[in-house]
Order: sequence, then C-alpha cells, then structure tokens
Amino acid sequence: MTVLDGFFHGVLPPRFRISLALLVTVVYMAVFVALHDLVSNMVAVLAVFPVMLFGWFFGVRAGGYAGLMVALLNLLLFVVFEEAGWYLVSRVMVGSAVLAPIGIIMGWAHRLLARLQQQAGELAREREQLREQVIATEHAQMGRREAEDQYRTVVEHASDSIVVLQEGAAIFWNPACGRLLGVGPAETAPISLLDFVAPEYRARVEEYYLRRLRGEPVPDRYEVDLLAKGGGRLTVEVTPQVIDFRGRRAILVMMRDVTERNRLHRQLLESEARFRLLAESSTDLISRHAPDGTYLYASPSSFSLVGYAPEELVGRSAYDFFHPEDLAAIQQSHETILALPDTYTVAYRIRRKDGRYIWLETTSRTIRDAGTGAVQEIHAASRDITRRKAIEAALTHAQREAVEANQAKSEFLSRMSHELRTPLNAILGFAQLLQMDPLTGEQRESLEQIVRGGRHLLELINEVLDISRIEVGRLQLSPEPVPLGPLLQDVVDLVRPLAAPRELTVTTDLGEVAREHVLADHQRLKQVLLNLIHNAVKYNRPGGTVTVWARPTAEQELRIGVTDTGPGIPAELQERLFTPFERLGAERTEVEGTGLGLALSKRLVEAMGGTLGLESEVGRGSAFWVELPRVASPHVDQAPRPDKTETLSVALRVQPATVLYIEDNLSNIRLIERLLAPWPHVRLLTAMQGRLGLELAWEHRPDLVLLDLHLPDMAGDEVLRQIHQDARTEAVPVIVISADATPGQASRLLAWGARAYLTKPLDVKYFLEVVGKTLQDSRP
Repeated sequence: MTVLDGFFHGVLPPRFRISLALLVTVVYMAVFVALHDLVSNMVAVLAVFPVMLFGWFFGVRAGGYAGLMVALLNLLLFVVFEEAGWYLVSRVMVGSAVLAPIGIIMGWAHRLLARLQQQAGELAREREQLREQVIATEHAQMGRREAEDQYRTVVEHASDSIVVLQEGAAIFWNPACGRLLGVGPAETAPISLLDFVAPEYRARVEEYYLRRLRGEPVPDRYEVDLLAKGGGRLTVEVTPQVIDFRGRRAILVMMRDVTERNRLHRQLLESEARFRLLAESSTDLISRHAPDGTYLYASPSSFSLVGYAPEELVGRSAYDFFHPEDLAAIQQSHETILALPDTYTVAYRIRRKDGRYIWLETTSRTIRDAGTGAVQEIHAASRDITRRKAIEAALTHAQREAVEANQAKSEFLSRMSHELRTPLNAILGFAQLLQMDPLTGEQRESLEQIVRGGRHLLELINEVLDISRIEVGRLQLSPEPVPLGPLLQDVVDLVRPLAAPRELTVTTDLGEVAREHVLADHQRLKQVLLNLIHNAVKYNRPGGTVTVWARPTAEQELRIGVTDTGPGIPAELQERLFTPFERLGAERTEVEGTGLGLALSKRLVEAMGGTLGLESEVGRGSAFWVELPRVASPHVDQAPRPDKTETLSVALRVQPATVLYIEDNLSNIRLIERLLAPWPHVRLLTAMQGRLGLELAWEHRPDLVLLDLHLPDMAGDEVLRQIHQDARTEAVPVIVISADATPGQASRLLAWGARAYLTKPLDVKYFLEVVGKTLQDSRP
C-alpha cells in the first residue's frame, strides 16, 4: 500500500489520476454489464473496492464523489436491466449511504496515515539529529577531557607559579607555586596568598586585587616581594587576570620568580655604570664602531687625546683620521679583526684636530650575533704611544750604535789579535826552534820561561777573542750528541800531568752516566771542562783531591761537576767570579791566570743552551757544575777526533821540493826559513805581496804554497781562489797560516780548497808534520 501510495501521489500527476479514476469506472461498468446475469448480487459488494481506492488515493472528496457515482451507476444499471420501483430506490439510497462514507472514511484514513507517516519521518529525523548531537556531545566531552588533561599537565609542569584566588583566598595552585611558597598540594585547605606578601607590598597588592574584580584599570604586570615559609625573600613578577572558575568569578595569578634575573640586572647596571665611569675617567679612548669603522660611541677622553669631542666623532669613519702611509696596513688589520673572534692590537698614526699626527695603539674586539655569527660592532681601546715610539726609536738608534760599536770592537780585537799573534808567532816559533838545539840548564830554563809566557799571552788573546765573538753573536757552534765517558776521560788524562807535581789526586765518579750523551759543541765543551778542572788543580791545596762527576737531573738534563778541596769561595764573592779579568786577589799570588776563563766558560755554556753554577764552602772546597740537555745516543761509531797537539809520525825525509811562502811579515818569513833549514833539499821561495806570490806560483809551479791572509795588496782568500782557478797551479796544495783563529774563517777557506788551516803562533812540531805529510802526498 505504501508503494502504491507513493506511486499514485508521488509519481502520477493530478490530471492523470482523474483519467485513471474514470478508466476504472468504465472498466467496472463493462464488467458489471458483462457479468450482470451471473453476479448481479455481488455488484453492490464489488463496488466498495473502487470507492475505497478513490478515497485512499484521491482524498476525502474524491472518495465521496466516487461513492455517489457508483450509486448512480448502480441506479442506471438497474433502470436499464431491472424494473423500477421502491426496491430500486432503496437500493440506490443504501448504496449511496454506504459507499460515499466508505470513500470519505478511506480518504480520511489515508490523510491520517500520511500525517502519521510525516510525523514518523520527522520523528526519525529528530532521532537522527539527536543521535548526531549525542555523538558530537560525546566527542566534545572527550576533547574537553583531553584538553583538561593537557591543561592539567601544562599547569602541573609549568615553571611559573599559577594561583586561582576567590574572595582573597587561594583555592588552587600548581606544584611550582607550592615549591615557591613552601606549601603542600592544592588539595589541602585554601591559603591566604596575602600572608606571603612582604609587608611593604600588601596594601598595594590588596588594592590591585579589588580593583581588578571591579573591572577598574590596574597594571597588567608588576613585581612584589614574597616571604616563603623557609624564611627566604624572593621577588616575583605577577600577571593577574579575571576568569570564570567553577561558575564563579576568580582571579588567575601567574607568578614568575625574577630574583636571579633582577640580581643579574642590577649587576649589569652596576657593571655598565662602572664601565661608563671607567670609560669616562680613563685617559684611553674607549670607542664603539660599526663594522665599516664608523664611530658609534667615543669616551670623553677623545678631546684630550685627539682634540675632538665625542659628538664630533660619532657618525664619522675612523679612516678619515689615519695617516696616509698607514692606510694599507690598517685596512689589512681591519679585515683581520672582522675575521678573528679574539682581540687584535695594532699601532698606527692618527691626525689630531690641530693637524698633528700622534701614535695610537688600539686593541679591538668584535661583538657578534649569537645566532648568525655576523659582526655587529667593534669595541676598541686606544692609548697614546707617541712617547713610547720615540723611546723605541731612540733605543733602536742606540742599539744600532751599540751593534756598530760591538762590530767595531770585534774588528778591533780581531785586528789586534792578528797584530799580537804575528810577533808572538816569531817569539814562540824561534823559542821552540832553540829548544831543539843543545842547551845548558840555565838556557833551557830561560827558554821555558819565554815559551810559558808566550803561551800565557796566547791563551789570553784566545779568551778575549772568544768573549768578544759571543758578545756580538758571531761565535759559531756545532751542537751534536757528545758521549760523556770518553770526553771526561780525555780531559782528565790531559790534566793529570799538571796535578802530579802538587801530589793531587784526580778521580772520576761517573757510574752509568758515562754511557749518556749531552747536546753540545764537542770542542767548546772540552774547553770548558779543561778550564774547570785546571782551576781545581791550580787553586787546590797540596795533596788535595779533584773529583770529576756526573749526575742526571729531574729536568732531563745531565749535570757534570768538578769538586776540589781548596780554600772555598765566600758567598759575597761568588758573583764576581764570572766577571772578566776578576781573579779575587789571586793575581797577587804565584798562581798564573787571566781572569777570563770562568767568564768565557759561562758564556760558552749558555750559548750551548746550558747552565754553569757553583757551590762553595769556605775551608771545605768548591764544586763547579755544568748542566746540559741529555740526548739519545746516535748509535754511530765515530772515529776519534784528531788533536793537532798530537805529533804525526811522518818521516822528515822528503824528496826535493819547492815551497812558496806568501807573507808580508819579515819575522815570520825568517821563522819558516829556520824551520825548513834542516831540510836542505826543500827550496823556499818567499813573496811579501799577493800579486808577486801569484806570479811566482805560475812561473815555478811549487809543490806547496804557505799563504798568509793579511797581505798589503790583496786578500789572501783571493790569492787562494786565483791559484786554484789557473790551470798551471790548480793542483798545487795550499796551507793557510793566519792569526785569524775564527772557526768560520777556517771552515770557509777549507771549503774553498785549502789543504790545511794553521793558526799563529805555530806549534812547530805540528807544523813540520803537516808540511812533511803534504809534500809526501803531493809527489806521485
């Protein structure tokens, strides 16, 4: 029925529905006519159905009309097929009375059913809306619960203190507030927040609270001091807000502990005040610059320093004041300052307001952005160093003059050394030559005095030269690993003969240290140790002892010491020991000495990177020691060093040979003539000028050339170079004989091809050995 109802009322238009009703009536009439004879009694009953359909589908009015129409139709049919009469009239009346209400009732029933269906649809829609509202409410409640959970989590874990006030009492506070005030959780009884406020703030806090509730304007944020239960005092920043809490008006208070922040802020203000006071009272110029050098701030000292007031500098570039000659260096320094995070110091000239240039020394540091690292400002502190620059210039000039004076002194000493060694060569040479002849005892003693005095003078000259070379930095050293054991044994063996006449005992105490090595110049270290041991022998008491020892130290160094049993040195005199020519009164005794040995030894040890010291006790003796760096063994077998004092066993029987001696000093020529006189088969040619010597060499092609370096017409090294460059004499050996004992000079000439380098005064025996060996090696 619902489907048909929907079809008739929802699909068929009204006109089509009327046509359909007429069609049904016609069909009914046709059926009635066709079946009248068979079912005449059932017609009235069957007529009910169309009427019901009309009433149901087409409404109350249509049902009533349908009933009347069917009744009239029955009347018509009975008039046609049956006889008229009261029976017919009664039947029509009954049919109309029955059929018309049926149609009307069916129309009302359909209308009521439609209305009921409409109400049912509305109820269904309302039920669906209600269901959706219930679901939405449930979702909202779930979201609210989640929000409440999140809010509770945020509140409970917030670092700021949160308090809800109603009627002046705190009815809720988060854990942070409990920790701040020293109270328990909020589930306990309400507390009065005003009790925790410092007394001097209570009136203002209460006033703000009441005005906030009344809606009157109050500060959105202010600070008060609180008194916690523990007795501590702290400052909080308060942010109040009116809220609806559980259906009632309340004040939500956010409190942040700013005690430390305020303390730091006060310190910052104090620091800024001190900095400003320092900047304003400092004689240095304190300034701030943009990255391009523009002044952002200048301290008041700018007026006294450069003649400009601070406001005259702000906004101007520092490059406007630099000296033109310093611009390139300042630009490079500026780029360095921008690139480096550390401070940078530069000195430059700057123009004062009066046009005068002064020297400034500026220390700058960059201030960078914490995030990007970009330079924001440059802070600088500048001071006037004009006077210091003048002093430095004066010192530089004085230093240059001192260097020139030292060089002049060195040249003077070198020249004096040559001038002293030259006659000393003749003195010692002829004295040694006389010692080879048969002499009486008195004559031999006299010659020994001459030789001793000459050697003493030679020692004095050597030590003076060494000290002068150290002072001017021209002493050449060759540091190498030096084995202690062999060196100390060699030195002790050399000194023992000097100790024997005085019945002194010389011992060594080395132990395992004898296998160690020190970093030093072998020859200079030997010279120092010989001086120390020689002094221990000279200034010892008869029958005393001299002990040479070595010990390791904690600083990876080795200490080499010489201990004697002499009279000792008072403490107040010990510093004077290392002063040149200072002998502490020993010059009035028979002990020979120059007073230069210890001074020279100290300078030599320091030049080798070591230390020389002493420990002495009056009446018990002294101990001099040398500390040098310990090094590992080079593990190389080194041949023993030749000592020129050792004579070479070369036979003096040589074949006939020609020797050319180029020397401008007649005494030295006479000495060489006497030294070679025992060799009659050796012809000696002499030349007192370099040019003449070259001509003799090219003409005679000698077997050996003895060459002095100081010649009147040309330098000896030039003579050596020309001899070796000429094809006629390039193979002739040359022995240099010079008073210049500089190691660098000897090394240079040996590198240029000299066969040997002998220093004046000559050691006669060593000279003869070298000459004899050279002549033998030069013969085929």
